[in-house]
Amino acid sequence: MTSTPAASRTGLAALAVLLLSASGCGAQRPTEEPVDSSGGPVITPAEPWESYPLAEVGGDLALREGCLLLGDELVFWPHGTTFDESAGSVVFADGPPAVVGTSFTGGGGHYPAGTDFTAWLGAETGEAISACQQSTGVSRVVFAYPA
Repeated sequence: MTSTPAASRTGLAALAVLLLSASGCGAQRPTEEPVDSSGGPVITPAEPWESYPLAEVGGDLALREGCLLLGDELVFWPHGTTFDESAGSVVFADGPPAVVGTSFTGGGGHYPAGTDFTAWLGAETGEAISACQQSTGVSRVVFAYPA
């Protein structure tokens, strides 16, 4: 059985269409909706840290004026931490969530009122901490992570 040049071209075209559609080339793939990148009330450094302070920190986790407090201190969390609005919880990449209204104990460090977070952590993080200090009237800050 011999094939004609037109039949060969048609077969090759059909094969090309099949391969392209199977590989997804030229087609829009559905993407998941991005998670709210604002982080809600969670404040985090812009970049991950190589190491964390080793003090034990803890207290009741509360939400006041759109800011998270751990005990009587404003709290910021490791890079990549998010907030699950529906569950009212802080979500970590490597630990169980911390639920607002419950007690949290973990690792971290305490920082005095005069700490220049903008110089240390960058403008966005520093400004978020400063705004929360002003809106809540809380000057002390704690860094916390699940331990």
